[in-house]
Amino acid sequence: MVRTLEAGKAAAAGVNRVWWDLRMDDTLAVSLRTSPRHAPDYRVGPDGTRKFPTGGPLSVLVPPGTYSVKLVAAGVERTEQILVRKDPNTTGTEADVAAQTQVMLQIRDNVNAAARTINDAELVRAQLIALRTVIGDGDAQKAVLKAAGDLEAKIADVESRLFNMDATGRGQDMLRTAGQMMEKLSHLADVVSYADFAPTESQREVNAALTQQLAHNQEQIAGLFARDVALFNAMLRERQMGAVVVPPR
Repeated sequence: MVRTLEAGKAAAAGVNRVWWDLRMDDTLAVSLRTSPRHAPDYRVGPDGTRKFPTGGPLSVLVPPGTYSVKLVAAGVERTEQILVRKDPNTTGTEADVAAQTQVMLQIRDNVNAAARTINDAELVRAQLIALRTVIGDGDAQKAVLKAAGDLEAKIADVESRLFNMDATGRGQDMLRTAGQMMEKLSHLADVVSYADFAPTESQREVNAALTQQLAHNQEQIAGLFARDVALFNAMLRERQMGAVVVPPR
């Protein structure tokens, strides 16, 4: 399965048209639940999230080949075959395009993994930030406040390597602060898919290096959830103050 398209509510009995742009499904959306660093005035929306500031989702162009298109409407299914051809105006071969697609799919999987890790980290950090605003600041709460602040900082330290946490999406703040994993993956996808040629050796090396870095970041977040969040939740339970919910992994 490379793409699912829906006609939506506008579809009615008769002739309807749905366009396929020859791309696969979009990568996982990033749901940020905290304000950008150094910009507390930039807050999340009514649904508790804000737009990812440094680019949109990644969608990989399908390689040449024969594809099955299944139409499902009113309980009836119809299937037809369509042929996607290589652009005849490019000098790259179909083998070049296949090699490019292979690397692009690896980048797509890394983008999904990074997005999933960011979403998990944001969910936990948002709970820690909210907890610090509601439990009060008396002597009895000082230990919890410090532990929550320390834990949130540890998670943010790893998360800051996954995307530009300073970016707001306003003005040119992206140009003033360094891009991180998501920004690097997005740029790599751009240069790899620029034309119908196989990826260069340097592009493959960058892809391998980013894959390794991402795996390390994922391990660090998983370790923080398994150890540090568990210890913090034990502290909360002792004080009958609930618990921080950790996304299932």
